[in-house]
Amino acid sequence: MVAMMYHSNMNNNIIKQAMNMAIKDMNKLAQGVAYSPADIEIAEQIKVMHENKYYPNDPVAFKQLARFLAVRSNGRLRKGLLLIGNTGIGKTIFIKKFIKCELYPITDLVQLWKKSNGKEVIEIICPYWKKPICIDDIGTESTKLNNFGTKVSIVSEIISARYSYLENLDVRDRRPTYITTNLSLKEIEERYGDRVCSRIRQMCSVLEIKGKDMRLL
Repeated sequence: MVAMMYHSNMNNNIIKQAMNMAIKDMNKLAQGVAYSPADIEIAEQIKVMHENKYYPNDPVAFKQLARFLAVRSNGRLRKGLLLIGNTGIGKTIFIKKFIKCELYPITDLVQLWKKSNGKEVIEIICPYWKKPICIDDIGTESTKLNNFGTKVSIVSEIISARYSYLENLDVRDRRPTYITTNLSLKEIEERYGDRVCSRIRQMCSVLEIKGKDMRLL
């Protein structure tokens, strides 16, 4: 069984807590009680994250991330993921390690916008829309940018265009959108408006990771 792969030398408290939440009664093995397929899938993903040296500070989020990977790996989830958390919590690391997608730091998109003299960034990233994409670290960009004299929000433009594009596709052809941010959902709504916030929530499952900056531990 998957649970038996976890030896005593795995003394990381986060891993242990996540495992205990994924498989609540470790005595089931001795009693001959089978684990549910969902529990086994989650345990497998916890093992994968452990082997890849990914240690979020929040055991609840650790298990939720494992559940997300388990569901996604079986093709049961077509939504992306909005990862919320403080700086250094491991959001971008998670995307890079476990999600196959084109990752675009929002600061890079802003620079592309400026270099193109106000052209739509949507036109630049359009060729990649048939693939999953990640917009990394929204909220760190300038609030508004000039587009031929009009003040626009680059994030609002990208999210709205992405949403409209996916809405016009058959569900089976849609590709996930991943987003990372230090902003809370309330702050996202205040910064980009309720419509953009609503579209993000329709495209993405929402998960907040709590804890301290991993770089300082």
